[in-house]
Amino acid sequence: MKRNQGFTLLELLAVMVVLGVIVLIAVPMIMDVIENSKMGTIKNSASGIVDAARQYHALEMEDKGVTTNVTITFPETEKTLEYDGEDPDRGTVVIEPSGKVSLALMYGKYCATKAKSTDKITVIKSPASCTLPS
Repeated sequence: MKRNQGFTLLELLAVMVVLGVIVLIAVPMIMDVIENSKMGTIKNSASGIVDAARQYHALEMEDKGVTTNVTITFPETEKTLEYDGEDPDRGTVVIEPSGKVSLALMYGKYCATKAKSTDKITVIKSPASCTLPS
C-alpha cells in the first residue's frame, strides 16, 4: 500500500502561526530602523545647511562688513547657500554677524532645529510647529 506524502493541515497551521509571530516581532523593528534612518538623513541635510551658512558668513558677510543678521527662508527663490543634501520643504536659517547659525527647517513631517548657542541639531517627528529655538 502506498503512503501519502505531504503535510497535514495541523502542521501547515503551526508553520503559519510561527511565521505570524516572527512577522509581529520583526515589523516594528524594521519600522524603527527606517524611522531612524530618515531622521539621520534629515539631520545630515540640516548639518550641510549649517556648514553652508558658516561658509556664507566667512565669504560674504565678513568680506562685505555686514553687521545685521542674514535670514534665509526656504524654499529659496534664489540659491544663496550651496550645500549637499535634501532641500527642506520650508523653514528659516538665521546667520548672525558673529557667525552663529540657528535654524528651523521642515522636511515633510519632520522638524530640524538648531539653536545659535549649540552645534546640536535636533530632529522631531510631527511637531505642532517648527520655530527657531531661542
